[in-house]
Amino acid sequence: MKILEVEQVTCFSVETEEEQYIRYGPYCWYVIIGESEEPVYDCEELERLFQEFVNKKRSSVLTRKITS
Repeated sequence: MKILEVEQVTCFSVETEEEQYIRYGPYCWYVIIGESEEPVYDCEELERLFQEFVNKKRSSVLTRKITS
């Protein structure tokens, strides 16, 4: 075996009221079950909530910088 390429990947650990998830990309979500990661196939709602959360955080950071 020969390694052809190595690429660093950023992921997000997302905790909800019910579950903990790992997000590797917009349609690449996994739910944490014990010590394993299981794929989430119906992740549109999860992605939408993630985007709303990130945009709200980004907006509050910008607001704080402008008013400081």
